[in-house]
Amino acid sequence: MGVDEGAVSTAEDMIRIAMAMPDALRSDDAGISSTTTSWLINIFIKMQKRLICVGLYPLGANDVPMARKGILISVEGIDGTGKTTQVRLLMERLDKLGIDAVALKEPTQGRYGEEIARLASSGGLEDPRRELELFMLDRMEDVRENILPALEAGKVVIMDRYYQSNIAYQGARGLDPAKIKEENEKFSPVPDLIIILDVDPGIGMARVSSRRDVVGHFENEAYLRKVRELFLRIGESPNAVVIDASAPVEEVHRRIVEAIEKKLGGRLRQVYH
Repeated sequence: MGVDEGAVSTAEDMIRIAMAMPDALRSDDAGISSTTTSWLINIFIKMQKRLICVGLYPLGANDVPMARKGILISVEGIDGTGKTTQVRLLMERLDKLGIDAVALKEPTQGRYGEEIARLASSGGLEDPRRELELFMLDRMEDVRENILPALEAGKVVIMDRYYQSNIAYQGARGLDPAKIKEENEKFSPVPDLIIILDVDPGIGMARVSSRRDVVGHFENEAYLRKVRELFLRIGESPNAVVIDASAPVEEVHRRIVEAIEKKLGGRLRQVYH
């Protein structure tokens, strides 16, 4: 059965309602807490599961049991750590080894990703909840259309930013990092390996000073220090590694390859024997 786009749109609308509701409720009744957000998002998740069961929604990453054939790697860090360069070098290495891999970047160039870029360039992302809402909607499409199909095809998927960036960036803007992680993992595959590229914010800002895609609060060094702290906290996870990105590009690449071999070498050999 094909996907009913109307049903999918209805499900995605639930996130918009859930993210927007606390402000609306507080304007009418200050006694109602922001836990309403989580309650409504849980309704959305249940609705999504129901649509999956009746064949009206593509299979979710963590909603139902699924044999995962591929490997998911997320490359993270503040702006200026060289993520995109390292993703490119890693893709080139995997290609030489004959490993089928795909590189994806978030935010995407889809409808929600374009809205994120538009609002960021105009300074319109003042509300962190609205910012997170757009990222989650963008990610839902990315998971459904790109990430899951690639994993189910047995590919290595390299993410140039993933939901760990929301944990760090929107967490540093006052949202609960644990809740951001929880809500994203209800529909997003958890990475097999998270690579945190770490650099001092002062160095990162100097590296990207001429870039037009880093604007607004992303240029604030004090803010980026909070973001870095959250990334380093993520780096303490069992499926994560922190790599000093202030080293030369070739050295950073070598350390990434070593980390992948240490953490995922067995999986890679099993999949691509």
